[in-house]
Amino acid sequence: MLFAPDGKQVNRVPDTADFKEVVRLLGDRRTAAVRREVNRIIDAVAPDKETGRRTFGSSHVGEQLKPWPYPLASIYDVALELEGNTATGRHVYDRSLRIFELFVWECIMAREERWEFDDQSVNPSDPHRAITDTVYVEHGSDETCTRQS
Repeated sequence: MLFAPDGKQVNRVPDTADFKEVVRLLGDRRTAAVRREVNRIIDAVAPDKETGRRTFGSSHVGEQLKPWPYPLASIYDVALELEGNTATGRHVYDRSLRIFELFVWECIMAREERWEFDDQSVNPSDPHRAITDTVYVEHGSDETCTRQS
């Protein structure tokens, strides 16, 4: 589950229309493979030694994945298709990173653990500010959070 800093649950991926188009272009098989890989990446994030919570920035993780490994390479292929063959490599990579960040957002929303995004990481001048370099902080299971309240 994903929550905003104000405590409201987030139930929609930003740029929903664009994300739906990406999912359509990927198709069911590749979309499922990307979701599995994104969840595997989230599962692999080590908890902070002091807090015991996992914290990560989606673009930081995405930058570490250069070049895009399978099945995430499909994201780059779709970004190239959306941007066109005349787009620069950097432009296509930036688009693929935004798509990756949308998948991270979607997967975090679907997880059982309670996650919150840090609004301090959002750049107000960025048109993709809802997802660009979002920092996610795990707060445990919803049941744990409810008991602590």
